[in-house]
Amino acid sequence: MASELRKAMKGWGTDEGALINIICSTSYEDMAQINKDYSEQFDRDLIKDIKKECSGNFEDVLVGLCTDRSEYDAALLRKAMKGIGTNESLLIEVLCTRSASEIEGIKEAYNKLYDKELSTAIEGETSGNFEKLLIKLLDCEEEKKR
Repeated sequence: MASELRKAMKGWGTDEGALINIICSTSYEDMAQINKDYSEQFDRDLIKDIKKECSGNFEDVLVGLCTDRSEYDAALLRKAMKGIGTNESLLIEVLCTRSASEIEGIKEAYNKLYDKELSTAIEGETSGNFEKLLIKLLDCEEEKKR
């Protein structure tokens, strides 16, 4: 699969159809292995190559599908809290639709990527009952005991 992805992006033009067929039909777990294989076989970064070859929403979707799921969700949460204002809908969408184990992975990825605890970031960007709710959603150990 890695060689097929490289072939789709090598030379003039990009075979968007091949990218769609390969990436969209691959599970997150398999995509992680393909990403690793791509790096080892071609000494290149798959996501950087996609960003170089594609643009707009097409690029965003392909990059999202090729990125580790926990890291992608951590990046979404960072985006929701970065800058002026907070995208509360995005916080809700990510945190309310993930399992306890997925949230644990997101917390680890957020800390690794941004050198900050996710709960600290949320406490700094939200308040009141909404903040309490989001912090409770992050408390996955409690959920596992039930």
